[in-house]
Amino acid sequence: MFSNHCANQEVSELMINIQENKWLSDIKIARIIEPGLNIHNLIETMAKKLSLPIKNFETRSEAMLWLLFVKVREERWGIINMVTVIDKYWETTPLENMTEKEWEGICDGCAKCCLHKFIDDEQVIEAAPTDHIQQGEKIHYTNIACGLLNTKTCACTQYSERTTLVPECVKLTKDNLQDIFFMPHSCSYRRLYEDRGLPSWHPLLNKGKKSVMHKEGMSVRGKTVADHDVDLELFEDYIALWPMEDLD
Repeated sequence: MFSNHCANQEVSELMINIQENKWLSDIKIARIIEPGLNIHNLIETMAKKLSLPIKNFETRSEAMLWLLFVKVREERWGIINMVTVIDKYWETTPLENMTEKEWEGICDGCAKCCLHKFIDDEQVIEAAPTDHIQQGEKIHYTNIACGLLNTKTCACTQYSERTTLVPECVKLTKDNLQDIFFMPHSCSYRRLYEDRGLPSWHPLLNKGKKSVMHKEGMSVRGKTVADHDVDLELFEDYIALWPMEDLD
């Protein structure tokens, strides 16, 4: 029997739910449905061939917990194989043909795009925000981060409203892929656009976790200052080279 005396109430409730619905006895394939993990027809084909039903999970934690209990029961009662499949859709689907979830899943979450940048332009007398960058112009990155950025999680605190709250925020879309040179070399969108594949530290290749990315120093964590804490007129004092660094 599963007990609800657990430090994590959500996990406890899930354990009880697993028991009550008897998922362990009739499900053999776990399919994770989440941004960045599009499920290919391969799973349906495999399930049909093996005469096995599929269980969908919205989060990786739910799927992994379920698989854990399946594994325990498998070892005790000899239940047949279970299968998990992760579809590397980015290897077969061009950026411009991706669904919204697939597109969002490509973002590695490094937050380098949230850094203030400026362009050398001798014809401009006074610095001003811009949402357009000409081919050939040189971009300089700084370690000044947007005030909406959570520098620990490397995530925007107002993601859905970011372009409204920060009009100069440049949003990469399928329609402006030709201007992708304004993104850092390590940007996963840029890497795919330039046929360089996803980097080994990408969350999609590391069980959805950003820990490898942070460890390799590919995110902005621990390297920035907030724009509301500095004088942006002195942005040249904050020029940084590390945002343009890349691995593999």
